[in-house]
Amino acid sequence: MVSSASPIKNAEMREIELKFLLKEPPAAIWARARRIDPTFTRPRTRTLVSVYYDTPDRRLREAGIVLRIRRDGRRWFQTVKAGRSTVGGFTDVQEAETAAKSERPDLQSVPDQKLREKMVALCEGRELVPVSAMQFRRSSGVIVVPDAAKVEISTDVGTISASDLTAPWRELEIERIEGSPRALFDVAAALHPDGGLRFSRLSKSARANLLAEEGRVEPLPVPRCAATVPLAPAMSAEQAARDVLRECAGQIVANIDVVREADDPEGPHQLRIGLRRLRSWLSIFQPLALSAELTRLSEEARWLAGEVGSLRDLDVTGSDIVGPEAERHPDEPALAALVQLTASRATSRREILRRTLRDGRVQAFELDLIRFVELRGWIEEGDLDQSGRLSTPVEAFASEALARRWKKVLKCGRGLKKLDTAHRHELRKQLKKLRYAIEFFAPLHETKRCAKMTERLKALQDVFGELNDAAVAHGILDAPDFAAAADTQMQRAIGWTLGASAARADQAWTRASKLWRRLKESRPFWD
Repeated sequence: MVSSASPIKNAEMREIELKFLLKEPPAAIWARARRIDPTFTRPRTRTLVSVYYDTPDRRLREAGIVLRIRRDGRRWFQTVKAGRSTVGGFTDVQEAETAAKSERPDLQSVPDQKLREKMVALCEGRELVPVSAMQFRRSSGVIVVPDAAKVEISTDVGTISASDLTAPWRELEIERIEGSPRALFDVAAALHPDGGLRFSRLSKSARANLLAEEGRVEPLPVPRCAATVPLAPAMSAEQAARDVLRECAGQIVANIDVVREADDPEGPHQLRIGLRRLRSWLSIFQPLALSAELTRLSEEARWLAGEVGSLRDLDVTGSDIVGPEAERHPDEPALAALVQLTASRATSRREILRRTLRDGRVQAFELDLIRFVELRGWIEEGDLDQSGRLSTPVEAFASEALARRWKKVLKCGRGLKKLDTAHRHELRKQLKKLRYAIEFFAPLHETKRCAKMTERLKALQDVFGELNDAAVAHGILDAPDFAAAADTQMQRAIGWTLGASAARADQAWTRASKLWRRLKESRPFWD
């Protein structure tokens, strides 16, 4: 039951850290730490035992609150964590820690009054029961970086237990002690200058929950789609920008892991979408933040989208162009052989992409993107008017951004029937950017009007998608190095496939004028 003991001496703080999966011996971490800070001493190692508590119906978990009792040597500590914000492996969470008299939790000793009252109300006299436990050896040392910031590096090697299941766990934590959180990213990059870091995107308590529910402590590599960001009219443009950027970063980081670990073609697809959404949002955000870092990140995202796109184009050519053609004509064995050849090329390209995703450039992009989002990397000291622009109400900012996108679409679509290939491609890009902008700002507008325009936009995009798929397939299959010129059966299959694809694209284009008129007739819902 909840104890009524009086509060005791405590510490309240925000825990800010970067967390990574530990894939090497801790000794390798300490060797590189000494190169970063020559004064770094031998790490301190101790055994920690943590027990997590909740009500039988998990009321604290549902409220986003973690209650932990930890034994460190002969001492007990009670820790409450709430308001967790996570992007990749970067975590910012409210933490309240108190010395404890025993292994039993005491809600009355929670130092923050509002948090304490909330927890007492949630528990409503229910018994607090242990739901999971962890035992691990923690080795920790402090690094002082050039700007006088201090960070603690810790390696945790041990086990997680829940529901009679136990699993090994290894993690690297880089936690701010003093100074700017920027030091966390500098230290992470210095510890692994050539790449190889993988974010740990779940808390230990969340991993225990996963163990209890699914028998694993690491989630399956499932492709992550973009989520709607719940923007509110009361927000400033900067608040909206931060929240959308967090969502874009989350989708990118998650799908980088998916492509590294799984063959699901949806992984590259969702990664490319995430990178395109990021670039689209950075373009929307740019008038508020004339930041060189913003421009650099956009260019890095463009480069990475190109690397991912080369695999995605092969996947689409195989699954949407060659595969269906082979199914329609099972009596043509060369088409089946072309399916296998395309799949083989995709497999080879997937391995190349995986090596790219593990290297230092992609790691730097991930770290720099999260740092940009969480540490307000768009702030320019010499831009005296920036604070005023950033405080613009999001509704006004959204209306202006959508109007600009709409104007560009209308301009690119003039004389639609006479557009050449290059101008069709440009219109396709502008349609996609408008679609992303609408998705970003949709929560601010009336659902029915927004959905109507989105439906018309999507129908037109589908036509341009077929044109693009045909062009991509032509570029891949007709390349000199794709298939041997002497293989007449394979060349026949390629010609057959490209001819059928081009015919379908031409047929799709006959719908474009009608769909374009319908889209132009749409009344902008942001007016």
